[in-house]
Amino acid sequence: MEKKNNCHRFKNKICLVTGSSMGIGLAIATRFGEEGATVIISSRNKANLEKAEDSLEALGIKYDSFICNINDKVERVKMLNKIKEKYGRLDVLVCNVAVSVYFGPTIETTEKVYDKTFDTNVKNTFFTIQDSLELLKVSKNSKILILSSWSGYFPSPLIGIYSVTKTALIALARILAQELAHHGIRVNCMAPGVVKTKLASALVDTEYATSNFMGRYAMPEEMGGAAAFLCSDDSSYITGETVTLNGGQHGRF
Repeated sequence: MEKKNNCHRFKNKICLVTGSSMGIGLAIATRFGEEGATVIISSRNKANLEKAEDSLEALGIKYDSFICNINDKVERVKMLNKIKEKYGRLDVLVCNVAVSVYFGPTIETTEKVYDKTFDTNVKNTFFTIQDSLELLKVSKNSKILILSSWSGYFPSPLIGIYSVTKTALIALARILAQELAHHGIRVNCMAPGVVKTKLASALVDTEYATSNFMGRYAMPEEMGGAAAFLCSDDSSYITGETVTLNGGQHGRF
């Protein structure tokens, strides 16, 4: 099977996408690869990672892969050290790992669920960026993309704590963009609405997923195009911004 995209914005680029064995992460990695990148995918699930490898191979995409629980600092640093040894740098880092482990009234959220959601969605994202900074600085023109959510602007009571973590990521992107600009690193954020993925499976067939101008939910591949724009030099004067992808629904406070 041939690659679909003939654009070469990521030729000779090294792009790490975390949580990329399926869904939005794999769609972003695929788009980068179609545009010439060597994509590095990671997941803690070996079987899912192997399926992703098969998908990339079928498209003729250059890739590397790591079984890695990105929430575990030891595993995360071990992966980054291997990337350093093999490639010496990172041109793009996409922080995509997230969980939503509770669906119900926010006030009934348990401490265990609260901690897991914040640790995975916010703490993990911050420290993945911090641990990757040495490799990103080598590039002199690197990009970081954080995956937030439209619920970060308009939280849903049924996914309340998840929504709060996604609001935090919008703020994180803005402050890191300011702090890292002098290193030549741009930091942006994407806030998708409901995308047909395993994570959003409980929302896909609800009114929440279609209450936008276009009247439908999104497919993972539609996230890949926006990510490619934000992580390429086509967006060279954009940093600290959050792009909402929700079929026309407003995404500002």
